[in-house]
Amino acid sequence: MWYLPRSVRMRRARIYADENIEDEAIEFLRSQKVSVLSARELGYAGRGDGFHLNYARSKGRYLLTKDEDFLNDRKFPLNNVPGIIVLAGDMSRMVDYNVALNLILTQVVPFGSLHSGQKIQVSASRISFRFVLDGQIVDEEYRTEDRRWYTLERSDR
Repeated sequence: MWYLPRSVRMRRARIYADENIEDEAIEFLRSQKVSVLSARELGYAGRGDGFHLNYARSKGRYLLTKDEDFLNDRKFPLNNVPGIIVLAGDMSRMVDYNVALNLILTQVVPFGSLHSGQKIQVSASRISFRFVLDGQIVDEEYRTEDRRWYTLERSDR
């Protein structure tokens, strides 16, 4: 994981949730003092992926979705994303959904400035980051077990 000096001031991530994110998840994030706009509340349900991505970008927000199409770099290039958080895997078990939301709260939201422009995939047991560093695409993946973080893989492309 990344560690920053205490003197670095970090902007918290603000989120735009597309229609795939349940109202209960949005309310949970808001109860934790996260600024969240909802596609359904704004009347944007049923709009295309491109609309949601552009809206998030125009508002300076991360797009929160369950739609794994957003991980496709050909369709949604890294140089053109505001920051995308994809809840991956089976989120039908409430405990897994809660764990994934808590990973977003602890590993993404506090570090909004750091993760801007990244694609972040979150499940109950893993979190991965895809970003550009020195002109190269970097994938970092971590897993959690007993509240400890382990690096699984880092690759440069």
